[in-house]
Amino acid sequence: ESECNSFDLKTPSKPAKAYGYNTAIVFVAPTNNFFKILNRYESILGHYKIYKIEIAEDTIFPDKGEAYSAFMQNLSMTKKWATDYLLYTPSEKEFNNKSSGEGLWSDRTAYYGGKNFKVAVYNRTSKINDKPCLHIEFRLLNAGNIKKRTGIEFIRDFIDYDIKNLFEQWVDKFIKYDEIDILKVGKWLLKITRRRKLTSSAIRRAKLAGRTLCAAWGISNFADFKSYLRKKKAEIKKKKGRKSAFDTKILEARYDYFRLKIK
Repeated sequence: ESECNSFDLKTPSKPAKAYGYNTAIVFVAPTNNFFKILNRYESILGHYKIYKIEIAEDTIFPDKGEAYSAFMQNLSMTKKWATDYLLYTPSEKEFNNKSSGEGLWSDRTAYYGGKNFKVAVYNRTSKINDKPCLHIEFRLLNAGNIKKRTGIEFIRDFIDYDIKNLFEQWVDKFIKYDEIDILKVGKWLLKITRRRKLTSSAIRRAKLAGRTLCAAWGISNFADFKSYLRKKKAEIKKKKGRKSAFDTKILEARYDYFRLKIK
């Protein structure tokens, strides 16, 4: 038990039974030594397949507000690999049942990807230190898919495998922050029309204005910029009385105009 959080023997799925598999072994958060021990008994397992792997990480935050803001920012990130997208909100009864056992405190979960390779992103209380976190989890199904993406086919392949490095590679590859088009931010701020052809000095001036604005707003990427504009728009809409010219400018701003997509 000291080598993993849990270890269970379960009834296999109907498709697995159809292929002659009698038992499903499920374990959570195994150590490297766990795989060394399990590998000693590989011969008694008979023919087996590694059918499902979940690789996850918690990013810890000081409070739920910051953790939820990180979740919302994640929704603004580029996931050009995803063939499917779902922002799931369960029923109150379903959420209450799940939250009691899994430490969930937000009822929203984002899913990206296809059938055999999916990422789930949601907020919960971390099982590591009981603090609010953003939980990002890659889910892989199908033995062939797992081997193709990770090289893992047998128990021995897990020994000394750098899972953390793989997770970081996937975050870098599949979950990207879009960049801000600094020139367009500057043109928007300086009221330069989109059709106007700019001289090199005008381009430098617009870029400087864009960088200055982003620095003043504490923004480093498009997700930050979009989040800030959304927040300001909500504040402006609550204002009573006449709105300033800059307030109107923010309300009319279209998010995607400022996006510099990563190729």
